[in-house]
Amino acid sequence: MLIIPALQIQNGQAIALYKGHENEQKKIYKRSPLNIAREFEKRGASIVQIIDLDGSAAGSPVNLKLIQQFAQELNIPLEVGGGVRTLEDIDQLMQVGVTRVLLGVTARNIIPEALQKYGPQRIIFGIKARQKMMVDSDSLRENSDEVIEVAQSVVEMGIKHIIYKDLERSGTLYHPNYDDVDRLIIGLGEDVNIYSSGGIVMLDDLRILDTISAKGAVISRAFIEHKISLRMAVDQYQTTEDALDLLEVFSGTR
Repeated sequence: MLIIPALQIQNGQAIALYKGHENEQKKIYKRSPLNIAREFEKRGASIVQIIDLDGSAAGSPVNLKLIQQFAQELNIPLEVGGGVRTLEDIDQLMQVGVTRVLLGVTARNIIPEALQKYGPQRIIFGIKARQKMMVDSDSLRENSDEVIEVAQSVVEMGIKHIIYKDLERSGTLYHPNYDDVDRLIIGLGEDVNIYSSGGIVMLDDLRILDTISAKGAVISRAFIEHKISLRMAVDQYQTTEDALDLLEVFSGTR
């Protein structure tokens, strides 16, 4: 299982939104995002995920210079999402050194072109959901699509990697929604890799996700605040094969 430490970037700072909202529970970290990412690498991370929240708000990537710094400073792959809507957005991220680009529901229309140009190992799909596995997206009517329907539609286009983010658990440190992750894994079959994001707070969460055959776990607040040891998470749950698959993609981009 691939262990993916993550950073949400807003106004040059690393932050953690609570349930995906701007509210009083939002956390703002004083350490620079680059220093946090360096710590992730030092503690054994094979990849770092960066979410450009400014880009999400603007509708196109905003923090390209900072993302390029990450790519130059780190010796591991970067996975980046946030505001990616067009093929040109993807091209810009790849040009500054990003290894994998995360597309959301709003960018479904560019998936075939993106996969043709960059392949299924470098283009991954993210689904944000709230209660009853309903997709959360500005491009959809409220409660208009179920996660499994959206997931099946992008798998038919060729997507092989899907990150399922439960916004009701995101930033809460209150354990993942194992049942919904399991339903998605079973519903899509073994040819699709499902990554769980949101709520992971202890190593036992990773044990359960590993048991249900999640391909990976995206963890932000619990790693930044040292609720979980990144080194122990990698040592106990990330296989050599997981890291080698990723490094093969990374080496092809350098």
